[in-house]
Amino acid sequence: MSIHVDLPGPLHRHSTCSCTVISQQSYSFPLFTTRWVSFFLKNIQIQTSSFSFFSSMASENSQIRIVTCAPSSYPKLIPKLALLLKECVHNNIVMNFIQPFSIEEGEKFWKDLEQGVNENKQFIIVALEGDPNERVEPVMLGCVILYLSQQPNAKHRGEIGKLIVGREHQRKGIGKMLLTVLEEEARKHGRTILFLDTQTGSKAETFYKRVGYIPVGVIPDICLAPDGKELTSCTFFYKRI
Repeated sequence: MSIHVDLPGPLHRHSTCSCTVISQQSYSFPLFTTRWVSFFLKNIQIQTSSFSFFSSMASENSQIRIVTCAPSSYPKLIPKLALLLKECVHNNIVMNFIQPFSIEEGEKFWKDLEQGVNENKQFIIVALEGDPNERVEPVMLGCVILYLSQQPNAKHRGEIGKLIVGREHQRKGIGKMLLTVLEEEARKHGRTILFLDTQTGSKAETFYKRVGYIPVGVIPDICLAPDGKELTSCTFFYKRI
């Protein structure tokens, strides 16, 4: 299945920008599309389990790929995921951990998810930058976890965890891309509602409201901040998909 779209000139130095959507194993976005891809995804519905998004006129090969980790490839991504998690804790973002936080602790967290990944109970979705045709290791830009409820009365439910975008790569639409793929993965596995919690008053809280998640309440002083200096509150969200 493919969909061809002609987009106006301001998106590129040429007068038109020809883009194609193709069914594939991962979701790919050229680097220069990240500011407008959210608009594209919001206004064009694509009925396929996965797709690649690229420009036939792009001036560089670097792409942002949104990939659901296969069990076979997940272990080699654990060190990069650990670095992302360590950065968050170091920046005092509530992630269930306290400073100081080591790479080894981060690797243990992700390693503990491996069995769930192998059994399709959890899905790790990552944003990678780099040309997939090159041998150079891609850069890890962000990640998110989809937990599929295993409770007999909640097989329609999924939980979102650890949505992280590296500090240098924020405000480029990567978080929205990760959630778009996560929601598609959830639908593919029969989930109709997603929920999550995030730090009250954080940038993440604002982000979830902006992308259509509905706040349902706040629990005050439920978590200790990573620096150990204060208690923080959590806001709970849900979204029907």
